[in-house]
Amino acid sequence: MICHTAGTTTTAPGSGCCDATTRSAKCGWFEIDPCYVFHVANAYDQGNSIVLQAVRYPELWRDTGGFETDGMLWSWNIDLQTGTVSERQLDDRVVEFPRIDDRLATMPARYGVAVGEGSLVRYDLTTGDAVEHRFGTAESPGGPGEAVCSYRQPQALPTRAAAGISVTFTTRHAMAATW
Repeated sequence: MICHTAGTTTTAPGSGCCDATTRSAKCGWFEIDPCYVFHVANAYDQGNSIVLQAVRYPELWRDTGGFETDGMLWSWNIDLQTGTVSERQLDDRVVEFPRIDDRLATMPARYGVAVGEGSLVRYDLTTGDAVEHRFGTAESPGGPGEAVCSYRQPQALPTRAAAGISVTFTTRHAMAATW
Protein backbone atom coordinates (compact mmCIF):
# COMPACT_ATOMS: atom_id res chain seq x y z
CA MET A 1 0.00 0.00 0.00
CA ILE A 2 1.01 3.58 -0.60
CA CYS A 3 -0.36 6.09 1.89
CA HIS A 4 -0.40 9.85 1.58
CA THR A 5 -1.64 12.06 4.41
CA ALA A 6 -2.89 15.47 3.34
CA GLY A 7 -5.62 18.05 3.51
CA THR A 8 -6.19 21.54 2.18
CA THR A 9 -8.43 24.42 3.10
CA THR A 10 -11.05 22.98 0.73
CA THR A 11 -10.75 19.26 1.51
CA ALA A 12 -11.01 17.28 4.71
CA PRO A 13 -7.69 16.01 6.05
CA GLY A 14 -7.13 12.34 5.57
CA SER A 15 -4.95 9.54 4.34
CA GLY A 16 -5.13 8.35 0.76
CA CYS A 17 -4.16 4.70 0.31
CA CYS A 18 -3.52 2.97 -3.02
CA ASP A 19 -2.53 -0.61 -3.76
CA ALA A 20 1.04 -0.37 -5.09
CA THR A 21 1.03 -3.96 -6.35
CA THR A 22 -1.51 -3.35 -9.12
CA ARG A 23 -1.99 -0.86 -11.93
CA SER A 24 -5.38 0.08 -10.52
CA ALA A 25 -5.98 3.77 -10.04
CA LYS A 26 -8.45 3.04 -7.24
CA CYS A 27 -7.48 4.75 -4.02
CA GLY A 28 -9.28 5.05 -0.72
CA TRP A 29 -9.61 8.30 1.23
CA PHE A 30 -9.84 7.99 5.01
CA GLU A 31 -10.68 11.09 7.05
CA ILE A 32 -8.58 11.96 10.10
CA ASP A 33 -8.55 14.81 12.61
CA PRO A 34 -6.90 17.94 11.16
CA CYS A 35 -3.12 17.89 11.55
CA TYR A 36 0.18 18.05 9.68
CA VAL A 37 2.18 14.84 9.29
CA PHE A 38 5.64 14.20 7.94
CA HIS A 39 8.73 12.25 8.99
CA VAL A 40 7.16 8.82 9.09
CA ALA A 41 8.68 6.10 11.29
CA ASN A 42 6.91 3.18 9.63
CA ALA A 43 3.76 1.94 7.92
CA TYR A 44 2.73 -1.68 7.55
CA ASP A 45 -0.21 -3.97 6.81
CA GLN A 46 -1.93 -5.61 9.78
CA GLY A 47 -4.84 -7.78 8.70
CA ASN A 48 -7.41 -5.52 7.01
CA SER A 49 -5.67 -2.41 8.32
CA ILE A 50 -2.64 -0.25 7.73
CA VAL A 51 -0.71 0.99 10.75
CA LEU A 52 1.05 4.34 10.26
CA GLN A 53 3.50 5.70 12.87
CA ALA A 54 4.71 9.28 12.41
CA VAL A 55 5.27 12.66 14.01
CA ARG A 56 2.03 14.66 14.14
CA TYR A 57 1.74 18.44 14.42
CA PRO A 58 -1.59 20.12 15.27
CA GLU A 59 -0.79 22.47 12.37
CA LEU A 60 2.33 23.77 10.68
CA TRP A 61 3.41 26.71 8.53
CA ARG A 62 -0.06 28.25 8.62
CA ASP A 63 0.83 31.88 9.37
CA THR A 64 4.58 32.50 9.52
CA GLY A 65 6.09 29.52 7.75
CA GLY A 66 7.92 28.45 10.92
CA PHE A 67 7.70 25.73 13.52
CA GLU A 68 5.38 27.36 16.07
CA THR A 69 4.01 24.04 17.33
CA ASP A 70 5.61 20.85 18.56
CA GLY A 71 5.36 17.42 16.97
CA MET A 72 4.78 14.21 18.89
CA LEU A 73 4.79 10.54 17.93
CA TRP A 74 1.35 9.17 16.96
CA SER A 75 -0.04 5.97 15.49
CA TRP A 76 -2.97 5.65 13.09
CA ASN A 77 -4.83 2.42 12.35
CA ILE A 78 -6.50 2.73 8.94
CA ASP A 79 -9.21 0.07 8.64
CA LEU A 80 -9.55 -0.64 4.92
CA GLN A 81 -12.72 -2.67 5.39
CA THR A 82 -14.79 -0.19 7.44
CA GLY A 83 -13.17 2.99 6.15
CA THR A 84 -12.49 4.23 9.67
CA VAL A 85 -9.29 5.51 11.23
CA SER A 86 -8.36 5.29 14.90
CA GLU A 87 -5.49 7.42 16.11
CA ARG A 88 -3.55 7.66 19.34
CA GLN A 89 -0.68 9.70 20.68
CA LEU A 90 2.18 7.38 21.67
CA ASP A 91 4.02 9.86 23.90
CA ASP A 92 3.85 13.49 25.00
CA ARG A 93 7.54 14.22 24.41
CA VAL A 94 8.40 16.63 21.61
CA VAL A 95 10.25 14.58 18.97
CA GLU A 96 11.24 14.61 15.33
CA PHE A 97 12.92 12.30 12.78
CA PRO A 98 11.57 8.94 14.04
CA ARG A 99 13.37 5.84 12.76
CA ILE A 100 13.09 2.09 12.95
CA ASP A 101 15.53 -0.56 11.80
CA ASP A 102 15.44 0.06 8.02
CA ARG A 103 15.34 -3.70 7.39
CA LEU A 104 11.90 -3.76 9.03
CA ALA A 105 10.34 -0.99 6.93
CA THR A 106 6.77 -1.98 5.95
CA MET A 107 6.77 -4.69 8.66
CA PRO A 108 5.90 -4.41 12.35
CA ALA A 109 8.95 -3.14 14.25
CA ARG A 110 9.10 -3.36 18.01
CA TYR A 111 11.54 -0.50 18.57
CA GLY A 112 11.92 2.99 17.18
CA VAL A 113 14.10 5.96 18.04
CA ALA A 114 13.40 9.68 17.64
CA VAL A 115 15.27 12.93 18.28
CA GLY A 116 13.96 14.72 21.37
CA GLU A 117 14.89 18.08 22.85
CA GLY A 118 18.59 17.45 23.52
CA SER A 119 17.98 13.70 23.64
CA LEU A 120 17.27 10.48 21.80
CA VAL A 121 14.06 8.70 22.77
CA ARG A 122 13.86 4.93 22.27
CA TYR A 123 10.30 3.70 21.95
CA ASP A 124 8.99 0.20 22.49
CA LEU A 125 6.25 0.39 19.86
CA THR A 126 4.59 -2.75 21.27
CA THR A 127 4.26 -1.77 24.94
CA GLY A 128 4.33 2.03 24.58
CA ASP A 129 7.29 2.37 26.95
CA ALA A 130 9.96 4.98 26.20
CA VAL A 131 13.50 5.57 27.47
CA GLU A 132 15.21 8.93 27.00
CA HIS A 133 18.98 9.44 26.75
CA ARG A 134 19.97 13.07 27.37
CA PHE A 135 23.06 14.65 25.81
CA GLY A 136 25.15 17.42 27.34
CA THR A 137 24.27 19.36 30.48
CA ALA A 138 21.73 22.05 31.40
CA GLU A 139 24.40 24.68 30.74
CA SER A 140 25.59 23.09 27.50
CA PRO A 141 22.92 20.87 25.99
CA GLY A 142 23.86 18.54 23.18
CA GLY A 143 21.74 18.38 20.09
CA PRO A 144 21.63 14.92 18.52
CA GLY A 145 20.79 14.56 14.87
CA GLU A 146 18.69 11.91 13.17
CA ALA A 147 19.72 8.46 14.36
CA VAL A 148 20.23 5.27 12.38
CA CYS A 149 20.15 1.72 13.69
CA SER A 150 23.29 -0.40 13.59
CA TYR A 151 23.60 -4.10 14.32
CA ARG A 152 26.47 -6.51 14.89
CA GLN A 153 25.12 -8.96 12.32
CA PRO A 154 23.51 -6.78 9.63
CA GLN A 155 23.07 -9.73 7.28
CA ALA A 156 21.00 -11.64 9.85
CA LEU A 157 17.27 -11.68 9.37
CA PRO A 158 15.93 -8.93 11.65
CA THR A 159 13.44 -9.72 14.37
CA ARG A 160 10.91 -7.42 15.94
CA ALA A 161 13.06 -7.28 19.09
CA ALA A 162 16.50 -7.18 17.49
CA ALA A 163 19.18 -5.76 19.78
CA GLY A 164 21.36 -3.03 18.36
CA ILE A 165 22.58 0.49 18.84
CA SER A 166 21.42 3.86 17.56
CA VAL A 167 24.09 6.01 15.93
CA THR A 168 23.79 9.80 15.87
CA PHE A 169 25.90 12.94 15.79
CA THR A 170 25.91 15.55 18.53
CA THR A 171 28.07 18.50 19.56
CA ARG A 172 30.07 19.20 22.70
CA HIS A 173 30.03 22.92 23.35
CA ALA A 174 32.33 22.97 26.35
CA MET A 175 35.32 20.78 27.11
CA ALA A 176 36.44 20.06 30.67
CA ALA A 177 40.05 19.94 29.56
CA THR A 178 42.07 21.10 26.59
CA TRP A 179 43.76 18.61 24.29
